[in-house]
Amino acid sequence: MRAPRIAALALALAVGWLAPAARAADPVSVEATVESNDAVVNQSFVFTIAVNGAQNVSPPAIYDVQDFDVSYLGPQTQVSFVNGHMSASVSHRYRVVPLRAGEFKLGPFAVDVQGQHYETKAVPIHVTAAAAAQRRQGAPAGAEGVRLVVAPAKSEVYVGERVDLTVTLLIGNVRVRDLQYPVITADGVTVDKFSQPTEGSEVIDGQRYHTVVLRTTMTPVRSGTVELTATMALTAATSRRGVDPLFDQFFPGTGKQMTVESERTAIAVLALPEQGRPADFSGAVGSFEFDMSAKPTTVAVGDPITVRLELSGNGNLASLTPPAVPVDGRVFRSYDAQPVKDQDSAERRVFEQVVIPKTADVHELPAVSFTFFHPAARAYRTITRGPTPLTIVAGGQQEKPQIVDANAAPPEQAHPQGQPLGRDIVYIKDEPGTFQPRGSRLYHGGAFALLQLVPVALFAALWTAVRRRERLAADPRLVRFRGAGRDARRALAALDAAPGGDGRFYDALFTAVTAYLGAKLDLPPGAIERERVLARLQGNGTAPQTRERVAAFFELVERVRYAPAAVATAEQATALELATAIVDALERQRRLDRHLAAAVAVVLASAALLAPAGADEVGPQTAFFQGNQAYTEGRYGDAVRAYESVRAAGQDSGALEFNLGNAYFKNNQLPLAIASYERARGILPRDPDVQANLAYALELAQVDDEAPPLWQRLAFPFAARATGSELAVVATVCWWAFWLLLAVRLVVPRLRLGLGRAAAAAAAIYLVVAGSFGLRLVATELRDSAIVAAPGGAAVRFEPSATGTEHFAAAPGTRLDITEQRDDWLQVRRADGLRGWVPRDTVEPLD
Repeated sequence: MRAPRIAALALALAVGWLAPAARAADPVSVEATVESNDAVVNQSFVFTIAVNGAQNVSPPAIYDVQDFDVSYLGPQTQVSFVNGHMSASVSHRYRVVPLRAGEFKLGPFAVDVQGQHYETKAVPIHVTAAAAAQRRQGAPAGAEGVRLVVAPAKSEVYVGERVDLTVTLLIGNVRVRDLQYPVITADGVTVDKFSQPTEGSEVIDGQRYHTVVLRTTMTPVRSGTVELTATMALTAATSRRGVDPLFDQFFPGTGKQMTVESERTAIAVLALPEQGRPADFSGAVGSFEFDMSAKPTTVAVGDPITVRLELSGNGNLASLTPPAVPVDGRVFRSYDAQPVKDQDSAERRVFEQVVIPKTADVHELPAVSFTFFHPAARAYRTITRGPTPLTIVAGGQQEKPQIVDANAAPPEQAHPQGQPLGRDIVYIKDEPGTFQPRGSRLYHGGAFALLQLVPVALFAALWTAVRRRERLAADPRLVRFRGAGRDARRALAALDAAPGGDGRFYDALFTAVTAYLGAKLDLPPGAIERERVLARLQGNGTAPQTRERVAAFFELVERVRYAPAAVATAEQATALELATAIVDALERQRRLDRHLAAAVAVVLASAALLAPAGADEVGPQTAFFQGNQAYTEGRYGDAVRAYESVRAAGQDSGALEFNLGNAYFKNNQLPLAIASYERARGILPRDPDVQANLAYALELAQVDDEAPPLWQRLAFPFAARATGSELAVVATVCWWAFWLLLAVRLVVPRLRLGLGRAAAAAAAIYLVVAGSFGLRLVATELRDSAIVAAPGGAAVRFEPSATGTEHFAAAPGTRLDITEQRDDWLQVRRADGLRGWVPRDTVEPLD
């Protein structure tokens, strides 16, 4: 008895769970669809009426349809539950056979669902005769089942206005794969990257399409009418009739590459009005909000104030010029606004500008205005924020350290701390220079290597073309082959312009075409016969359609040359059209423009450099000036923390490392100062201040500077005088110049001697610069090294253990190369080749 009770309880629970699902069912809708809107007389197709949101629906009576034979095939039902939501549908399928050719419509048909009356839309059907359908089989398989639609959000826009753009691929009764992103063709607009595609379905004219939707934005750059078209490359294969769909998935039809092109869509681009344009308008077009804040507002003279400028809204944010604080240069020192990269998005941009008061006689920051053009309002708008009250207090005067030549001999007097009087480090730098991501180099990544291969590839292509041209010039048959198309087109154009009416027209036409075919097929004049020409074309893999045209041309010319004059004149246009089609088909060649454009786009995209990211909370410029202010006030520990915050945020510059070295030096952290000066020398190899302070710090630490041997300085003179990025640029320029000079030498033979000497000079310079670049990489930029930072130096042991035997001692400030890492230990090598292990926390690694 327990089993029936349990079953009854389960059934009751199921009914209770299904009841709310039934109440949440989809609303009822009906639609009529066909496999294809094209049909053939006496060949059946399936017509379906689908009822969504209901299940028990009787089949509509559509049997008495004029010009069609209709029979009912049966229903198909579907019920699904997703998160307690029920979806039910029933599809009634009919077999429809067209009885005659023409343009027809199936429907509308009435459908009764639960006492409610619904009606389908009419489905257009184009019916052709069987013979006409066979003639159409030469069209690409599935071409009629794929459409591309490009739709801008607005048909009338302003110059600089950012407009949404949607590209939809409609896929009918055809299987597609290998979809490529669409290419927008339009003169006068810039198009952003496409979003990830979304898929769905849509019924158009009774045919259901699978849709692939891609979205992007475009910005017009000139006024006038702009026509948009989109093309998309894909591979299409029509599903085979009579084959089970599951079987067809594993054995699909032969794929055919095709390019789908949309119809042209015109948009009107309006120029921005001149009337009422404010003087400070900088080109912002859209709907924006602007906000400004300044921190801190209570500062001393010389302290930096960070002004935060935030722009948000819908428009061309990526190309906006931020508004500047209109400060008076007599009372403020101002720096350019810099973007805060980690806070940027498609709808928001944040900038930071540093201003420094020069005097206490200032009480506010001036108001900041941002002007933009609002397309919906068709007017200019200005948002003003500020002024911002300030409290400026006079700061104490700081006595700057005396700057003395580092190479000057110290006097006899001694400083109380033991340092010679009249000797000090060079003062900090006022400007931060250009910030860049730590460790970033121009030659990193595959783009730099790819850039070296481009001129070689271009030279190889040009060399091949020149050799081919010379070969063609030396071969009479090839010369005849190349000039055949030009001569044939001239002859056909002359015949088209000449009056007809007698047999001379067909004699001249036959002579022109046979001469062309003889040159193209390498046939002697007496062997240009219909059968031989067709056999040679078939052997060359010529398209069947072209062979049919050749056969039709021979038949037509042979017939009309012996026909009466009236008949010959009537067939003249047809014969000339056939001859022109034959020449055009055989002259058509595959063009490489699109592939070359794609290759150039890949090279440019690979060579693009990533923009450096900003600091998380405080901009690098702000932290730099805060460090400078702390340094001038003698707060060297605060200066170190400010400078290090920029490095911790992933940014670096030569001036930052130099000032950080000075702060460490003044804070009695000499080994860390040496490490910072070494990093500064890597970024600014020709800066005399860096050289002077590093030499002084090494002298105080009693550590010798590593100088390259004389032969290296003579053979590779630029290795110590330029950065790796600078050498990479110069080497690349010389490399390109060498190959371009060789390329010009191929094209202009009369200048071969001078161009050859210039190429040799470029090669000589390239060898010196490239050698210096290689030595720079090995000796400096790719060298993994560290500075001994422990106050008492580091004991270098034979094994990575605190109990290991000490091999040698490394004094503070000594540079060691890192050869291996293991847990908290580093294997290092001294300049004389001695190796050993040191704890990781006793050294300061160099980037």
